[in-house]
Amino acid sequence: MRQRLITLVSLLVSAMFAMALLARIVSAQAGKAEPRRVTSDGHSTPIAWDSAGLLVARPGQLLGGRVANEWWRIAPADGSAQLISADAPSSAPARTITSAKKVFVVNGETLQPELWLADANAGNARLLLTGESEYFFAPALSPDGARFVFTRAPSGSETHAFSSIWLGDVASGDVKHLITEASSPVWSPDGNELAFEHRGDTYIGDWRLAIRDWNDSVASRQSPVASPQSLTPPATIRVVHMQGNYDFSQMATCRPPTLTVGTIITFPFEAYVSYVVPIESSPSNPPEQLKAQSLAARTYAWGRINPTASYDVSDWTDTQAMCDLRADSRSTAAVNATAGQYIAYGGSLISALYSAESGDPTRACPFGGGCNYLKAVDDPVSFGRTRNGHGGGMSQNGAYRWAQWYKWDYIQILTHYYSNVTIEGTTAFGGFVLPWNNGYVTSNRVRILGEASNGSALNIFARAQGLTTTQIATNTLLTSLDLTTVPDQPLGGFVVTGTISSTQASTLTLGIDRVPPTGTLTAPGFTLLPTVTLQLSATDSGSGFAGYGLSNHWIWEGEDKSPQYIFNGVGSMVTDSQALNGRALFASSGSSIIWFGPYTFDVPLGHPYRAYFRLKTNNVMTTSQIAKLDVVGDGVTPIGIKRVFGTDFRAANQYQEFFVDFNDVVSPTMGLEFRVDSEGALPADLYLDRVLVATYPVTSPLTANWTLSAPSGLPQIVIAKFSDNAGNVSADVTATVALSAPLHIYLPLLRR
Repeated sequence: MRQRLITLVSLLVSAMFAMALLARIVSAQAGKAEPRRVTSDGHSTPIAWDSAGLLVARPGQLLGGRVANEWWRIAPADGSAQLISADAPSSAPARTITSAKKVFVVNGETLQPELWLADANAGNARLLLTGESEYFFAPALSPDGARFVFTRAPSGSETHAFSSIWLGDVASGDVKHLITEASSPVWSPDGNELAFEHRGDTYIGDWRLAIRDWNDSVASRQSPVASPQSLTPPATIRVVHMQGNYDFSQMATCRPPTLTVGTIITFPFEAYVSYVVPIESSPSNPPEQLKAQSLAARTYAWGRINPTASYDVSDWTDTQAMCDLRADSRSTAAVNATAGQYIAYGGSLISALYSAESGDPTRACPFGGGCNYLKAVDDPVSFGRTRNGHGGGMSQNGAYRWAQWYKWDYIQILTHYYSNVTIEGTTAFGGFVLPWNNGYVTSNRVRILGEASNGSALNIFARAQGLTTTQIATNTLLTSLDLTTVPDQPLGGFVVTGTISSTQASTLTLGIDRVPPTGTLTAPGFTLLPTVTLQLSATDSGSGFAGYGLSNHWIWEGEDKSPQYIFNGVGSMVTDSQALNGRALFASSGSSIIWFGPYTFDVPLGHPYRAYFRLKTNNVMTTSQIAKLDVVGDGVTPIGIKRVFGTDFRAANQYQEFFVDFNDVVSPTMGLEFRVDSEGALPADLYLDRVLVATYPVTSPLTANWTLSAPSGLPQIVIAKFSDNAGNVSADVTATVALSAPLHIYLPLLRR
């Protein structure tokens, strides 16, 4: 009996070991294995791989007017390295691949590159993928011709680290994302592995495993040069030719294909800017977007002029791309129109980071450090867009949308994306920062903020229905206008014009709408199933109905948890008859507050939402910021943000709801948190009644299927919020539904 027990235990242990081994194999096949690093110098790019080993390129010594291009042979097994050439040619040795297929890239001027698959003779070509504000380059077939890989690099300054490698299947044409933050893939001779560059070093991984995203999603950046003592534009700039641009130029008209990697060329500074703009922004873009791109590119490059270094910038996305063969009269006109102009903060050049698609909100300080001018910015034209690049500073696609859809000028674009900056130059020019052009005023006062160069100031005029042309400010950049007696009016009825001396500088086309929309909500009073059908209707007499959102009573009443959600004990719970539950969080003028909470996971993941902050203040005359409102999921990084000023409130001592849009698509690590931050001393008293979360507004269908979340047997309040195109929000429109016990209890009865 004992022997049989020992045998049984032995078999059980063996089975458990086999299961563990199988689990490890399955886990590896599911993508649990990390690639291995085979170089550690921070400057290695793989260029070829054969039976002798892996060939990588590294920058070498400065030789006259270029940086030597070293070739090193790396042993894939242990990473041991041997110098093959101290000054090699640009291109890797050709390796013949027998295949009946050809993969090629077309990179047009619109920055919408195309990936094509064709027969070996380029016949029967078919389009596989179209990109947006990025570069496709260096597609490579596997040794057996069954697969291919290529690199996608986002446009923008210092975006190289955010490149990615994609894998395609020749037979099906399917293309999928393979490796994050990587570039320059090279196949192993047997086709089982890929070598690639990641943050300056070469890694090797098995492509058959779904290689995981890197844990650290923020790459290190190049350090900008200290701001020069003189703010006179430099006469020239030195540009080094990089391997990435060399690879790109083999399939695109960018730089001379024969240009050797490492070559340093000195360009006239403004000519260089004219070579950057048409590769970073399509020349067919609106002129104001091209001007914004000109200033961002000029300011970024200017800040990197370094006489003590061998060169100032590269021609690729580790700094910013340039193509001297792509000069275009439209982009050159934008460069010439803004010649010598730059972006400054506190009188010094900024490091003008920008990237293809920065999302909403943009990303604050994407590489860390103190970035007073790279704050997270509410960018509604980019809401729901997938971030492409580091996300800091100007969004190139967002700038296009502001210019194309809302007719923003370049000053408004730049001062929107770079916080608290000035646009400087040798001549007098200027424009408006706020309010947003082609938008609506929703309060009884409008805060008008201007921007002028060279110590100039704006003279500000306004006209509207019920308001004759009036000079409301002389030689000032910040003012407000009382609209209490001015009636609501459509877009275009309210116009603000600014002049510098007697020259018109900028014009804002606005509307006025202070009346929230109204709506109805009808729901069944009782249901057996958790999903019910809701009937809605909406009306708006002003800017037009913009949509409705629904909430399963997702409400945070911060005062019921104070002082848990009061940072440093500033603020208190007070009784307030105007608050919906009779209580509110309160802080007096002069306080510095951060209120936060409740770390909830109740809101279903994977959808866009709108958080409504119900606030009240006693001072609606101040043009100062009252609070920053935001939503975070990790305790730090905003996924939605808005800044509220005193003049945004319609009336003193009356509650008003301000919304923050957020896209809840990444599982929050700490739960959703809603924050109110004064960012300094409050200029007025502030009350927070509650935060309500509803789905992001949609206009249809007005008959909606809605899933309840309350436990069975309890009545649930469903709340609808209606919005108009001006940003006004309706009062709560509610319906109560009683959800019965779970359906499985009733099913046996129904089957009888």
